[in-house]
Amino acid sequence: MLALFATIIVFVVTMYAQTLKVEIPISYGRIRGFARRYPLPLVYASNMPVIFIAALIANLNFWVAMLNKAGINFFGYFDPAGGSHGFIFYISPYTSFAKDLIQRNVGSLDLLHAFTYFLVVVLGSIMFSKLWVGISGTNSKALAEKLVNSGMQIPGFRTDARIIEKVLDRYIPSLTILGGAFVGALAAIAEFSGALGGGTGVLLTVGIIYQLYQEIASEQLMEMHPAIRGFLGEGGLI
Repeated sequence: MLALFATIIVFVVTMYAQTLKVEIPISYGRIRGFARRYPLPLVYASNMPVIFIAALIANLNFWVAMLNKAGINFFGYFDPAGGSHGFIFYISPYTSFAKDLIQRNVGSLDLLHAFTYFLVVVLGSIMFSKLWVGISGTNSKALAEKLVNSGMQIPGFRTDARIIEKVLDRYIPSLTILGGAFVGALAAIAEFSGALGGGTGVLLTVGIIYQLYQEIASEQLMEMHPAIRGFLGEGGLI
């Protein structure tokens, strides 16, 4: 029941976080009065940072196991019973933390393991969040050029990619770090609680559901306003 309850809580919190956005007013220079808001989500890099850090930890487990077979135990080792020890143990998911805490199994509670894993996941998610924003073309410079090429401008500012980039720099770097830390912390807490499917699995499920919802909403919007289908579709603003 604890795992099921934790899964529901993480699902709800993640879904709510997906709706939190910073909205920047934009207007279309060629059509007077045509204005809307460009949303910058709190989880700006989506769930990609958590996927990357989970893949990194899985690969580290693989290489440590390979090194063990070569007789190298510097980075930790796996015992025949299936457990792990050393460095690799402390960066592996700690799925029984909440259960041990509730049942007051002080002897089984490992605060150092919990702290190390939490720190690795959060810092790793921040690092991969910044990396993903840079390589996916969603940083301030790329987004500013995209808006200018679409004929968009921010009211009160000149239609210049450099000016728009400075405005976006007020939000995007902070959202990148905060979003990465948030999804990392949420994934780690989900692992601590033993959530079904693990922290990464729950976040991926929510991300897929929310993306499907956005696509349905976009299709409905373009059906309601056929005249702007080409503009919004080509500009990539939906």
